[in-house]
Amino acid sequence: MYRLLTGHPENIGKFQKRQALFFERAIEWSERTGGAFDPTVGKIVKLWGIGTESAAVPDPEQLKEAVDMTDFRKGLRFCMR
Repeated sequence: MYRLLTGHPENIGKFQKRQALFFERAIEWSERTGGAFDPTVGKIVKLWGIGTESAAVPDPEQLKEAVDMTDFRKGLRFCMR
């Protein structure tokens, strides 16, 4: 999601339909699972280093900030406007 939202200006418009479909599907699965599938958790995953050799418990303040920004109902709805 991050890559889709922060693409280079020259790519704007090229992937709009693809992005819209991606977000629609993400919202659909998030709602179906009651939030168990939440594509907005990327920052939390990155902080923990999940899937890397440098996995570690993150700084509590950074983790709180990331958690506060995580919620598919906020993030994806905003992107669809």
